[in-house]
Amino acid sequence: MIQLSESMVCGEIVAKSAPTAVSAVVVRPATAEPAEPIWLRRGQIPSLNGLRAISILMVVLAHLSHQGQLVPHEGRWGYLGYLGRLGVDMFFVISGFLITLLLLREQARHDEISLKQFYLRRAFRILPAYVCFLVGIALLSSFGSIALTTADWVGALTYTVSFIPMPSWDIGHIWSLSVEEHFYLLWPVAVYFTPRRAWIGAMGAIAVTPGLRWLMQNQMPYLDTDYCSLTRMDTIAVGCCLAYLVYLPSFREIMKAPVRHAYWTTLALALLVGVSLWLTVKSSTYEMILHPLVVACAYAATIFLWTVRAESLLGWLLNSKPAVAVGLLSYSIYLWQQPFLNPYCNQWYAQSPVNLICIAVLACGSYLLIERPILNLKNRISS
Repeated sequence: MIQLSESMVCGEIVAKSAPTAVSAVVVRPATAEPAEPIWLRRGQIPSLNGLRAISILMVVLAHLSHQGQLVPHEGRWGYLGYLGRLGVDMFFVISGFLITLLLLREQARHDEISLKQFYLRRAFRILPAYVCFLVGIALLSSFGSIALTTADWVGALTYTVSFIPMPSWDIGHIWSLSVEEHFYLLWPVAVYFTPRRAWIGAMGAIAVTPGLRWLMQNQMPYLDTDYCSLTRMDTIAVGCCLAYLVYLPSFREIMKAPVRHAYWTTLALALLVGVSLWLTVKSSTYEMILHPLVVACAYAATIFLWTVRAESLLGWLLNSKPAVAVGLLSYSIYLWQQPFLNPYCNQWYAQSPVNLICIAVLACGSYLLIERPILNLKNRISS
């Protein structure tokens, strides 16, 4: 089952309009250190919503391919199912990068981090739309349209779906929300106590998690290493490390040539991901141990490239109004897409194109009627 991550969407809202070349980087004299992106210290981070938009579309397309309605599932089209995992990984890397950068910004501005304010912001961002989704699921369940077990409900209500073997499809995607929530609980505390050295913990997670996947696969087969929080932290940790790296002039110096040739670099990164996918077909051991890490590193480089090159044509597309709109809706799309893209459901609402219309209507309604008003309230409380 291909599931989707909240990372997409559980980060702060960051790119509302297309940035200009001036807003992408700070212009410095030729003899100075490599230019520091202006978003490093303040303001909106360009391109992230566009990357979220691509990620959520990858997940939706993957689930459509599983249904085999609008998108075939047989033959070469069957490989579209891999897009879901790739979309999930992008959301995880974005989440680690964004949350860490916001924490480091706060530390730099105020010389401290308010954990109370962090968790309050997360609650305002995540819980209202999520509760609304659970109410919708409960209604569908009461009508007999879907069937959830007690374990499903316990996992959904406690963000522990990532530890439940074979959850129901309709709440199965909550595994990624669970991974994100566990990240939100632990990582800010690490940054709070050791803001300058928390990256060591992230590097430790990157080093340990592949081995942990192998160990759990062999010793605890009842836990799915694709979805368990303990075995997915390296992908998020790569994003956390990127947030630390962008502060280093040496890293920006190393990335000068890739940034200058951003299109060719992106093509090379896409080929790297393609080769990694090919290797997963050849070796299940590679798929389990190294594939998530390779993809996460490729995504981290991509994020840096297109937040810095936001003035280019592709950067303009990533920050265009349609891309930003889909990125802003990505959390709501994530929540509601699962029941309507159920390959095992024969209900009318799960048939294309009705299912896509339902997802669009519910996602827009969730964002306009729940998410945006709550976020405005959050901003008033924080100010």
